[in-house]
Amino acid sequence: MTKKLFTGFIFVVFVQLAFCKTSLFELDNSELGQAENATELLKFLSHVENKIPQKIKNSFATSNPIKVSFVEFKKNKEFASLPSEYCGKNLNIRFGQVSKSFGSKIKLSKLLISEIVKGEEKSLALNCSHGNFYKIAMA
Repeated sequence: MTKKLFTGFIFVVFVQLAFCKTSLFELDNSELGQAENATELLKFLSHVENKIPQKIKNSFATSNPIKVSFVEFKKNKEFASLPSEYCGKNLNIRFGQVSKSFGSKIKLSKLLISEIVKGEEKSLALNCSHGNFYKIAMA
């Protein structure tokens, strides 16, 4: 009887682990102006997570996901949108910031939202760096 209970318990634990997969990233949309972009941004975060090897994901295993937010960096005030002439220019633009204090957080520039929403294939092509702004956001 005890063996059956233990086997049943182990089965339930495995089923819960299989269906309760938590995401590595969590979108903090408190600063997002347009809620309709949230779905596309969540797809983007899922796309990024799928590109990360499992071994690396395991090293980030925490009880809390990494919070990702889109913010306006003070450094970017002079830019109304992403510059199409980015390559080869010495532009003082911030695309993101990573913080480990008080939990893991990634802040990405709000300027990247329009390129993320366009998707990887339609993002503005660049002849340098990562190839387009979508891939810069992924980096």
